[in-house]
Amino acid sequence: MGQGWEPAIQPAGKIGFPRKNLRLGLKVSLGFTMKRSNHLPRIVYAVAVVVLSWLPVDSSCPSTSTIYPCRCSGSEENGLILDCEELSIAMLYSGLTRLQNVSISQLTVSNATMKSLYGSLFHSFSIRNLTLTRGDLRRVLPGVFDPLNGSIVDLDLHDNQLLEVPVEAIKPLSNLYSLDLSHNRIESVSDNSFATLGRLFQINLSHNRIKKLAPKAFVGQNNLERLHLQFNDISAFDKNTFRNMRKLKYLDLTANSLDKILKTDFQQLTGMWILNISQNHITTIPRSTFVTNTVLRVLNISHNSLAEIDQNTVKGLRFLRDSYFRGNRISQVDKKAFAAAKHIRTIDLAFNRLQDVPYEQFAELQWLEKLDLSYNNISRIATNAFSKMYQVNIDLSHNILSFVGNKSFSEIANMTLLDLSYNRLSEMPNDAFVLSDCTTLNLMFNNFTDINRIPIANLSSIKVLNVTHNFLDQIGRKAFTKKRLYELHTVDFSFNNLSDISGNPFEKFASLRFLNVSHNRLRKIGFSTFGNLPTLLELDVSHNNISEVVHSGLSSLGSVRLILANNNRIRKMFPIPIALNELHLQDNSLQQIYPGTINVMNSLLRFYLDNNNLTNLVRGAFDGLNALQELSLGGNNISEIPYEALEVMTAIQHLYLHNNSLTLVKKRDFDKFPTLLSLRLDQNRISNITKDAFLGSIQLQRLNMSHNNFSELSPTALNGLVSLKVLDLSNNRLRGLQNKTHGLLDGLLSLEYLNVSANDIGTITDKTFPRNPYVPYKLREVNMSSNFLSYIPVLRQPSLQSADVLDLSRNSINQLERGAFANLTKLKRLYLSRNDLRTLRNGYLEVPQNLTHLDLSYNKLSEYTPPEGSLWINMTELNIRGNNISKISPTLFPIVKRRLQLFYEGNPLNCECSLAWLVSFIKHNQRAHEVTQWSDTRCVSPQHLRNKAFTEIDLSRLNCDGDPTEHTMGDITFRFVQVQRKFIEVQFYVSSRQDIGGFRVQIRSSPASNVSYDKYLPYSKRFYAIPRRDIQTTGDVLTHTLCVYAVDSENKTRPLASTHQCRLLNQAINAAVSVICSRSLILMLTAFVCLQRPRTA
Repeated sequence: MGQGWEPAIQPAGKIGFPRKNLRLGLKVSLGFTMKRSNHLPRIVYAVAVVVLSWLPVDSSCPSTSTIYPCRCSGSEENGLILDCEELSIAMLYSGLTRLQNVSISQLTVSNATMKSLYGSLFHSFSIRNLTLTRGDLRRVLPGVFDPLNGSIVDLDLHDNQLLEVPVEAIKPLSNLYSLDLSHNRIESVSDNSFATLGRLFQINLSHNRIKKLAPKAFVGQNNLERLHLQFNDISAFDKNTFRNMRKLKYLDLTANSLDKILKTDFQQLTGMWILNISQNHITTIPRSTFVTNTVLRVLNISHNSLAEIDQNTVKGLRFLRDSYFRGNRISQVDKKAFAAAKHIRTIDLAFNRLQDVPYEQFAELQWLEKLDLSYNNISRIATNAFSKMYQVNIDLSHNILSFVGNKSFSEIANMTLLDLSYNRLSEMPNDAFVLSDCTTLNLMFNNFTDINRIPIANLSSIKVLNVTHNFLDQIGRKAFTKKRLYELHTVDFSFNNLSDISGNPFEKFASLRFLNVSHNRLRKIGFSTFGNLPTLLELDVSHNNISEVVHSGLSSLGSVRLILANNNRIRKMFPIPIALNELHLQDNSLQQIYPGTINVMNSLLRFYLDNNNLTNLVRGAFDGLNALQELSLGGNNISEIPYEALEVMTAIQHLYLHNNSLTLVKKRDFDKFPTLLSLRLDQNRISNITKDAFLGSIQLQRLNMSHNNFSELSPTALNGLVSLKVLDLSNNRLRGLQNKTHGLLDGLLSLEYLNVSANDIGTITDKTFPRNPYVPYKLREVNMSSNFLSYIPVLRQPSLQSADVLDLSRNSINQLERGAFANLTKLKRLYLSRNDLRTLRNGYLEVPQNLTHLDLSYNKLSEYTPPEGSLWINMTELNIRGNNISKISPTLFPIVKRRLQLFYEGNPLNCECSLAWLVSFIKHNQRAHEVTQWSDTRCVSPQHLRNKAFTEIDLSRLNCDGDPTEHTMGDITFRFVQVQRKFIEVQFYVSSRQDIGGFRVQIRSSPASNVSYDKYLPYSKRFYAIPRRDIQTTGDVLTHTLCVYAVDSENKTRPLASTHQCRLLNQAINAAVSVICSRSLILMLTAFVCLQRPRTA
């Protein structure tokens, strides 16, 4: 059944609830009560009682169909967890009514269409946490939450359209712990709004339009600890607004309209820990404003208009830990501004207008951990500007610093980070750091040209030095410091102008592990460039102009594991360090690797030589690489597989020979590689593979031979590849995958992914795919797109029966044999786009039951008209774009109704009356993001709708003979209408997502005549018996018409959405007989099944 509709039958199901409710559920589902009906023998009722007594009890989540349109996502100690989405109050009641007297831990209702919440919706429920969000709720009427008084602790009404606090509705909820009314349209909070909710811990009124808080708005909130008022329009407070709220610990007033703060505003909040008044218009903080807030821990006044911080701004806040003043207009900070806050941890002054840091500006703040002065206009730092601190992160980045005074950082035991990046520094004095130390020093994006102008000699604990993006041109023997630095492990000099490094300058760093000098102008690596760095693990010299590496230039780095030397001009291979695991030499100028160059004793595991000038690799080139696991030789000019050079690599797992000039793969070219897992031979000129070419590669799992010149392959070419999982033969000239007797893929028992797209394959035969019925094939995905297939036979091959994806797009297919895909029982995605299909047998395509995606786009189909029930319930997407289909068949309604995606644009759509069902459905039942798939679908006729987007069409514009709603589904759908001697019985269910909060039953003799009977039914009713004596008419009632109108939650009667909401009473007499017989048959069959079932102990 589709979403947005109540189930046509409401099963009692396997639910762990009292059998009393189950019996009630069965009565509802049968549409009548045992007491009223007298059409069935008494024995049937006795059998029904037996059936109900045997119904099993289960404490887990009920089935989705039982509580539709809600879903149960689990259960916990306090009850079930339910989610309900996109429904009206009537549909919500329908989903919950079968859960009465059941404990619900969490009920979440999102995207509901109701505008008002009222009535007995929660009667007999125990709900602990209730959320109604992202809807159109505007009013909550008194009494609706009364049944929840003893159970609810969390009420969440955020992201709705509430215009006021629902004071009367929430008044009885004395046990409420949390109340969320955020993201609504509330403009004021009146006196005593929460007076009866004395246990509240949190109130969230953020993101509303509140301009005024009444003086007694929070009366009774003696236990409140968190109050959210951010993102409103509050400009001032009454002095008693926060009276007696001494337990309040968190107050958020971010993004309001406060332009000033009075001394009395917060003086009664003596227990407050966190105050956020950021993003307002505050220009000054009066003296002693926070003098009574002695326990305040966090103060955020960011993004206001403060011009200064004086010694009275935070006076009295001796427990202040974190202060935030970023984004103001502060140009001056008093030296004693934070003197009272002895234990302050954070001072954030970023994005202000500070011009310098004067003498002892930040001194003796021994507990300070973070000082942010970034994004100011600071040009100079005075002597002793930062002093007598213990462990602090100082951020001075993004200023205009050009001067740092002597002893600027004095007696700071450990600067965990000193960030001076993005400034204009070209030098720093040698005594900038006196009795101070620093862990990480960032100097990137400055103007340093001389490394000796960076005074790190006194930073004995420095671990990270970053000087990228400067103008350094050389690093010599006397660089850095005369003494050794024992903790420095990471140095980055990338993106400078370095052309020379000499004199072993980095040997002063006794613990160096990571060294980056990439993106410079180095031309040569000599022995004195790096010397012997016994702790180095990673070296990056990529993107330089290096053409030569001397014999001991890198080999003496005995502990290095990774060298990045790519994107240089290296012409000759060099000896490598003994412990090296990974070497990158791609994008260089290597022409040959001579025997003996690579030392026999090595630990190399990964070697990348792509995009060099290698043409022929001789025997012995890779001697000693016995442990190598990955070798990449792509993008060279190798003309034949270097078998002799590679044969020593007995442990190789990944070999890449792509983008070369290979033309032939010979027998046993890879027989010495028993551990090979992946092999790339793509983008070559291979036209032939001889027999048993891969015979020794018994563990090969991935083979890529795309973009070559194959026109045919012998079935013996792939012999021995019993472990192969992925085979790519795309972009060749293959005409088939078989010869007269055997198939190319027959021996590939582990194959999972096959790509033969962009070839010249013209037919699929019974030998194209493996066909041994006794082999458990694993093939999951087959891509045969961009070939020359014109006809698809019935695909019976056993190997295809396990496939999930079949891509036959971009061929020339014009005929599909009947049941072509019927045997592919596990197929989920079928692509037939951009072919030459003009007609389909019987107007549609038979698809396997598990198919989820079907793509028939950009063919030449003139119709797609599946019979009712032919589209399986697993279908999630049907793409028929770009065809010649002028009509959308009503039989597609089930797939549209189930919220599945139907892509139709690019067809010559005739917007005639037969599409009324779809126009109505899109308008009344589609979600906003689902409508977009129809916005690009346009009409070509009739003329007055030409080029009109389908989402813009109104029912009245369709050329219908008579009422266009005859072709649409209404707000309600009848289950039955029965005319009896004394009563007219009617039962219906809701079939629309629109705001439906009740029903109106009317009887008229004609559409234009007066109403003979009018009765309002609450949303809890679906069955009603109309006493015939109450119908005011002088004529025969059987000539009258009964209509059921939907009434929205604001008590407005909706117009008829469809003529199906009306029923002629003279047609209901004959229908009543068949309904009675059907009910009898249902009960009798149920009784028979139950009597056959053995009773368990």
